[in-house]
Amino acid sequence: MKSHPPELSNQCLLCGESFSCVALLAAHELQHRQQQTKICVHGGKAFKSKTDLNIHMCSHTGERPFQCTHCGKCFSALGNLNVHIRLHTGEKPYLCTDCGKAFISAGELLIHRRSHMGEKPYKCTVCD
Repeated sequence: MKSHPPELSNQCLLCGESFSCVALLAAHELQHRQQQTKICVHGGKAFKSKTDLNIHMCSHTGERPFQCTHCGKCFSALGNLNVHIRLHTGEKPYLCTDCGKAFISAGELLIHRRSHMGEKPYKCTVCD
């Protein structure tokens, strides 16, 4: 295997684009080989977009490039940071149409909506 000087170790040999980590470089080079198919080199998981793959790659590298300006907490995805910022600002854009209660994310609203529908998708493994 050909070695590269440290300053070029994260640079694509096909197009010259540089990356912040080896995992992102490997994913990028795989895209060249597979005609833009977005597949994780660490397990073959496929993604719809390059952005989704890049977010996934952070789970392998531990990178969290999006930082909250209020508290310093870091996130791997911009969307997760935006939801987190709502904790600081008090913004709750997701409203329950049944009771009017507001939530910071669509996921929280979905969980709440189950209470109105009587839906209980999870069971206790001890007492059922």
